[in-house]
Parts: sequence; C-alpha cells; structure tokens
Amino acid sequence: MKLFTSSCYNPFFTDVNGKPYEIGNILFFDRSGVICETGRGWFSMGASTNNEFRRGGLELPTVCTLKRKADFSLDSAFIIKIADNDDHIFGVRYALYIPAAVVGLQAPTVSRCKWEARHFEITYKSNIEGVGVVRWHFVDKALAPIQEKITKLGENLSHAYRETPESLQKYITELSVLKREYTKEYNKMLAITPDEVLQQYRRAE
Repeated sequence: MKLFTSSCYNPFFTDVNGKPYEIGNILFFDRSGVICETGRGWFSMGASTNNEFRRGGLELPTVCTLKRKADFSLDSAFIIKIADNDDHIFGVRYALYIPAAVVGLQAPTVSRCKWEARHFEITYKSNIEGVGVVRWHFVDKALAPIQEKITKLGENLSHAYRETPESLQKYITELSVLKREYTKEYNKMLAITPDEVLQQYRRAE
C-alpha cells in the first residue's frame, strides 16, 4: 500500500482499485480492536518525519481494501468512510485502519513534554521511521478554574484607580489566596508520574 500527499496539503491519500481516497484518520489495530489513532490524516512523529518529507510517498507492507465496517480479524489494511463528515477539499475522507503487526507497532512510552509541564506525550513507535502516533494527555484540569478567577480578578484590578483602599486590599487578599491554591495544584500536577498518566489514558480510551 502506498500513501501519498498533494502539494501543500498534509493529509495522506491512498489508491484502492485505482481510485484515490483522502485519509482523515489513521488507526492501528489488532484482533482485540483499535490500539491507538492519530486523530488526523497523517502521522505526527516529529518535524523531521512530517509529510513535507513524504512528498515522494510512503510504502507500507500491506494491501488496502475498502470496507463498510471495521473488521479486526483482517491481517491487511482497510479504509472506511468517516461517518457524518463534510465534503473536504478533495471529497469525503476515510479512516485508514492498519494492523499493528504490519508496522511492528511498539508498546506506548510516556514522557512529560519538554517545553510544557501541563501535558505528557504518549508515543507509539513502529519499525518504520516516522510511522506511529503521538498523543497529548493534559494534566492541568484543576488549574483552569483558578486561572479563570485570576483573570477576572486582573480585570477588576485594571480599574483599581476607581476603587477605595479597602477594595484594593480585598483584591490583594483574594489574589494571595488564589496564588496559594494555584501553587498547590501546580505542585500536585508536577508530582504526576508517567505510569499514572498511562493508566488514565488507557481508562479513557
């Protein structure tokens, strides 16, 4: 099976019986069902392996067929029309299902993002360079409501010149309380381990 792209357009296409189909999602599966999915029509395994470097196409050691519904007993790839999706730039999109064994999909590894502590990266690699899945798992839900309160307080403080000294002190006290809450939740977030993230991710699937 060959995956190819159109100039200045990231999603892959594949030919089935001489007809091109645009890929809107890529899923890896075994006989138990879907293992992971990209959530998009291309692999995202780093800048050096994005589709800008795949303009010549990508060969996968399998054939591809068109199916009406998923069949996880198959040992080859297949595509299914994505339900309720709008016509896209080149027509309707299809989900591409690839057997994990075809690409030697490995067990996931988890690491905290190097440039942002608020999420972890769950990575499924394969024996084909650039073929795999990287998903983000955010761990900052508890911070969001506190941030909203801080933002609102900041809006009030922007008009502090209209306030009395007593009102200004009230804002300062509120900000101090929010800072303690934020610091507590931030430190709890930093204490989350990769193993905990992997367990949460698997439960959420």
